[in-house]
Amino acid sequence: MNTNIIECFKKCLTDSIIDIDTEITKRIDGQIRFEHILYSMSQVLGNEISYATVNLNLKIKKIVDVKTKTLIVRKNQIDTEHFEQLNNNLLDHIYDGCKRRILAVDGTYIPLLKSLSNEGLRLSRNGNHCTTLISALFDVKRKIPINYRLYKHTNERAALESQLKYINRNDILIMDRGYYSLELLGTLDKLGIKTIFRLRNNLDILLKLKKIKKRECELTEDQECAHKTIPFRVIKYKIKRQIYYLGTTIYDKDIDYFKDIYWRRWKIEINFRHSKYNLSLRKIQSKTVDAVEQDIYIHNFIFIVTSFFQYQLQVEVDEKYTISTTSSLYITVNKLLYLLIFKKTTVKTLNKILRILNITKESLVLIRNDREYLRIKLRQGNKWGPNGNKYGDN
Repeated sequence: MNTNIIECFKKCLTDSIIDIDTEITKRIDGQIRFEHILYSMSQVLGNEISYATVNLNLKIKKIVDVKTKTLIVRKNQIDTEHFEQLNNNLLDHIYDGCKRRILAVDGTYIPLLKSLSNEGLRLSRNGNHCTTLISALFDVKRKIPINYRLYKHTNERAALESQLKYINRNDILIMDRGYYSLELLGTLDKLGIKTIFRLRNNLDILLKLKKIKKRECELTEDQECAHKTIPFRVIKYKIKRQIYYLGTTIYDKDIDYFKDIYWRRWKIEINFRHSKYNLSLRKIQSKTVDAVEQDIYIHNFIFIVTSFFQYQLQVEVDEKYTISTTSSLYITVNKLLYLLIFKKTTVKTLNKILRILNITKESLVLIRNDREYLRIKLRQGNKWGPNGNKYGDN
């Protein structure tokens, strides 16, 4: 990686922060700027520490000297749309000139404070906490979450429909079981989005395919939706003992392509795992829905920065290895963000960032293809699972 890539990304980030800060200071006066809030929240959510601890760090580094309460009040005065605006600006920079992305969509549930039921969130079965749906669009090639969004309902298909503005014409969208419907297929076709659905075994369109005894086969089942006939390719293949049924509007690829691309969808599940366990998506303690949405956008922001540099570095690494995401997240939160946000764009700063990134390349994980193992729970689940306290502990 050369310093020009770092410099351009840093400029996009700092310019976006300045623009947002200008909008905010028209309404709210004060010593605390948007960059202070952005950095503080990244530290809190990236390291699972309190605002009081982060505020000590701000004072030690001579970034800003205010009371912790003032910092939190100022954060709560900022509209969530500003955090989304920042993420969208970074994504526009990253994907400038990109003609097609391969995206996956999926949802996950996180536990939140019980008091948020007053704002319409669903209580768990035992009433100890609330649960909410997070729907994510994820670039499976660059490993970048395009959009995280909170929903009070549990309908993942409806959540996707509200996120379609983040998907571009000619993008490929990979969806798991439960997303397929004629209405959604028609909507995606109208928008020019190529689709790959994993299909439920009980769908009528699979009846003919199930009668074919071959390990891999396909047929075309035209779908009538919105008074239009859409050619729909239905594919069957088997990996070990698992049979997969996919439906797609892509016709210029063979079955091996779909096997590979659907396997890549699993990366969105890995992204959720990192968000929950390396960051703090499963331990958000914010007391209002607006504050929770801010936290979710910050998780998205941290991953955008991390994944951008990780993707740039990966091309310099042996293809048998991948750079550790856990290490990359730690470096982003604790080293890169301070330099990107607060330090001037000098040769010294750019070289320091480059040096840190080159060290990150040393944290490698061997890629193990076709690894299979039983999923065994080694520890008792905690009481904040999505279905409440399974073990009856209070």
